[in-house]
Amino acid sequence: MSADAQSDQLNLTTPWEVFKPYFSYLVMYLGMGLISGSVVHAAQEDMRQYSLTLIGVGAILFALGSYLNEVLFKTGILGDNILKYVLLSLLLAMGTGMVSGSTQHFFDTPIFASYLAPIGVFISSVAFAIRQGYILHRKNWMLFIVLGFAFSIVLHLVLLRYAETLPVSADHHGESTEMTSEGDHDHGSGVIPDHDAAAETNGMRPE
Repeated sequence: MSADAQSDQLNLTTPWEVFKPYFSYLVMYLGMGLISGSVVHAAQEDMRQYSLTLIGVGAILFALGSYLNEVLFKTGILGDNILKYVLLSLLLAMGTGMVSGSTQHFFDTPIFASYLAPIGVFISSVAFAIRQGYILHRKNWMLFIVLGFAFSIVLHLVLLRYAETLPVSADHHGESTEMTSEGDHDHGSGVIPDHDAAAETNGMRPE
């Protein structure tokens, strides 16, 4: 084989062929990142609406990336039912996001995270098995589900036991919100003490 022919074979892939799957995976994992970064904060009342909005945007991005990847670019294992594949991909993204978000932000809402992570493990494992087209007999499916459920329960109990040893509420730095609130009450309330009134109370008149 000539050197020119070998050179032609090495250059068969165009930049567009590289960009297409990259773009679809970028959209998918951007969506998953938004889900995992927001799902735990949805437990905090002051951040709930914003977090739920980001979760919705993340779910749309992940579904779009899955559609591009499987229908337009055909880089994965689609199967016959597009809607089923996309929905299972969303469940996989939500479950994985629950695990990832709970891990990253466990100290923000430890009790909530102790429930969220095991649920995420169970949902993502079942969604992954169905999405990837694994063929299991009914007995093996039951065993798979029972084992996954049992693992999730044990994981929850371990995380809950640890969460109960932590402060009631914590910020991103692991410091108790209750302690911070006390400091804010003393120093950051924005109310300037009335020294004249205090002096009058003590029987002294300001000059």
